[in-house]
Amino acid sequence: MRKAKQWDPELNVGIGLVDNQHKIIFDLIADLATASKAMADRKVIDTLLDVIENYVFRHFEAEEDLFKGHRHLSRHCLEHYGMIKEFRKFRLGFRNRSSSEDNTSVFLEQWFLAHIKENGIPLF
Repeated sequence: MRKAKQWDPELNVGIGLVDNQHKIIFDLIADLATASKAMADRKVIDTLLDVIENYVFRHFEAEEDLFKGHRHLSRHCLEHYGMIKEFRKFRLGFRNRSSSEDNTSVFLEQWFLAHIKENGIPLF
């Protein structure tokens, strides 16, 4: 399994609340990678996925509140919906054992970085 990356300050969007939430999500994904590397029980991995999903959902709500009145609010909300749908589809694959823990942490890291680079930085 590859080593999780360190937070890159270039990923900051310039809004403290959002940047701090992004760092927490990044850390949660790193925790998942660590648990996978330690060969934690699948129930532990699934619990970490619950925590990540819940935190990401709250993060998206916070972003959408910040975007109220922004001309791209609808587009941003649809992107969030699509990302949650993609996360849940991948998670179902994990639960059905068609995705490994290692693939899960790699997927989440890429999914999360895409969120920031494509849906965060350009709009803030």
